[in-house]
Amino acid sequence: MMRRLLILLLALAVVAGAIIVFRILDRPQGIVLTGIVTTHEVNVSPQIQGRLIRLLVKEGDFVKAGELVATIDPQELKADRSFYLHADLRHRARQRIRCGGRSQQSTAEYRRYSSGNDL
Repeated sequence: MMRRLLILLLALAVVAGAIIVFRILDRPQGIVLTGIVTTHEVNVSPQIQGRLIRLLVKEGDFVKAGELVATIDPQELKADRSFYLHADLRHRARQRIRCGGRSQQSTAEYRRYSSGNDL
Protein backbone atom coordinates (compact mmCIF):
# COMPACT_ATOMS: atom_id res chain seq x y z
CA MET A 1 0.00 0.00 0.00
CA MET A 2 2.80 2.40 0.89
CA ARG A 3 4.53 1.52 -2.34
CA ARG A 4 1.45 2.44 -4.42
CA LEU A 5 1.13 5.78 -2.63
CA LEU A 6 4.79 6.53 -3.26
CA ILE A 7 4.42 5.67 -6.98
CA LEU A 8 1.28 7.84 -7.20
CA LEU A 9 3.03 10.80 -5.53
CA LEU A 10 6.05 10.35 -7.79
CA ALA A 11 3.79 10.27 -10.90
CA LEU A 12 1.98 13.42 -9.75
CA ALA A 13 5.30 15.16 -9.14
CA VAL A 14 6.51 14.23 -12.67
CA VAL A 15 3.27 15.50 -14.24
CA ALA A 16 3.36 18.72 -12.21
CA GLY A 17 7.03 19.25 -13.15
CA ALA A 18 6.26 18.67 -16.83
CA ILE A 19 3.43 21.22 -16.74
CA ILE A 20 5.64 23.83 -15.07
CA VAL A 21 8.50 23.28 -17.52
CA PHE A 22 6.10 23.38 -20.48
CA ARG A 23 4.60 26.71 -19.31
CA ILE A 24 8.01 28.29 -18.71
CA LEU A 25 9.46 27.22 -22.06
CA ASP A 26 6.31 27.91 -24.08
CA ARG A 27 5.84 31.58 -23.09
CA PRO A 28 5.05 33.83 -26.03
CA GLN A 29 7.98 36.09 -26.92
CA GLY A 30 5.75 38.74 -28.51
CA ILE A 31 2.95 39.13 -30.93
CA VAL A 32 3.78 39.25 -34.63
CA LEU A 33 1.11 40.86 -36.76
CA THR A 34 1.07 41.53 -40.47
CA GLY A 35 -1.07 44.04 -42.28
CA ILE A 36 -1.26 47.52 -43.73
CA VAL A 37 -1.30 50.69 -41.68
CA THR A 38 -3.22 53.60 -43.17
CA THR A 39 -3.64 57.13 -41.91
CA HIS A 40 -5.54 60.15 -43.04
CA GLU A 41 -3.66 62.67 -40.94
CA VAL A 42 -0.01 63.73 -40.93
CA ASN A 43 1.65 66.27 -38.63
CA VAL A 44 4.11 68.54 -40.42
CA SER A 45 6.81 70.48 -38.59
CA PRO A 46 9.79 72.50 -39.84
CA GLN A 47 13.42 71.64 -39.15
CA ILE A 48 14.08 75.25 -38.06
CA GLN A 49 12.05 77.81 -36.18
CA GLY A 50 10.78 81.00 -37.72
CA ARG A 51 7.81 83.11 -38.70
CA LEU A 52 5.83 81.96 -41.73
CA ILE A 53 5.62 84.54 -44.48
CA ARG A 54 3.72 82.37 -46.99
CA LEU A 55 1.49 79.34 -46.58
CA LEU A 56 1.08 77.64 -49.94
CA VAL A 57 -1.51 74.98 -49.04
CA LYS A 58 -4.78 74.92 -47.16
CA GLU A 59 -5.92 72.41 -44.57
CA GLY A 60 -7.12 69.28 -46.33
CA ASP A 61 -5.04 69.81 -49.50
CA PHE A 62 -3.17 66.84 -50.89
CA VAL A 63 0.61 67.28 -51.17
CA LYS A 64 3.42 65.15 -52.53
CA ALA A 65 6.73 64.33 -50.88
CA GLY A 66 9.16 67.23 -51.27
CA GLU A 67 6.45 69.75 -52.20
CA LEU A 68 6.87 73.24 -50.74
CA VAL A 69 4.04 73.96 -48.30
CA ALA A 70 5.27 77.14 -46.58
CA THR A 71 8.04 79.73 -46.58
CA ILE A 72 9.79 80.85 -43.40
CA ASP A 73 11.04 84.44 -43.02
CA PRO A 74 14.78 84.26 -43.82
CA GLN A 75 15.63 87.43 -41.85
CA GLU A 76 15.47 85.61 -38.52
CA LEU A 77 17.76 82.86 -39.79
CA LYS A 78 20.20 85.42 -41.20
CA ALA A 79 20.23 87.31 -37.92
CA ASP A 80 20.87 84.12 -35.94
CA ARG A 81 23.66 83.06 -38.31
CA SER A 82 25.24 86.51 -38.13
CA PHE A 83 25.10 86.54 -34.32
CA TYR A 84 26.75 83.14 -33.96
CA LEU A 85 29.26 83.86 -36.71
CA HIS A 86 30.39 87.08 -35.05
CA ALA A 87 30.51 85.37 -31.67
CA ASP A 88 32.80 82.75 -33.22
CA LEU A 89 34.98 85.43 -34.83
CA ARG A 90 35.22 87.32 -31.51
CA HIS A 91 36.25 84.07 -29.82
CA ARG A 92 38.94 83.44 -32.46
CA ALA A 93 40.21 87.03 -32.11
CA ARG A 94 40.56 86.57 -28.35
CA GLN A 95 42.49 83.37 -28.95
CA ARG A 96 44.81 85.14 -31.42
CA ILE A 97 45.46 87.92 -28.90
CA ARG A 98 46.36 85.31 -26.31
CA CYS A 99 48.68 83.64 -28.81
CA GLY A 100 50.25 86.98 -29.71
CA GLY A 101 49.44 87.34 -33.41
CA ARG A 102 46.90 87.48 -36.19
CA SER A 103 47.26 85.29 -39.25
CA GLN A 104 46.44 86.40 -42.78
CA GLN A 105 43.97 83.56 -43.11
CA SER A 106 42.02 84.75 -40.08
CA THR A 107 41.92 88.31 -41.44
CA ALA A 108 40.63 87.11 -44.82
CA GLU A 109 38.08 84.91 -43.07
CA TYR A 110 36.81 87.84 -41.03
CA ARG A 111 36.48 90.06 -44.11
CA ARG A 112 34.62 87.38 -46.05
CA TYR A 113 32.11 86.69 -43.27
CA SER A 114 31.63 90.30 -42.23
CA SER A 115 30.81 91.31 -45.82
CA GLY A 116 27.70 89.10 -45.63
CA ASN A 117 28.29 87.42 -48.99
CA ASP A 118 27.83 83.96 -47.54
CA LEU A 119 24.34 84.59 -46.14
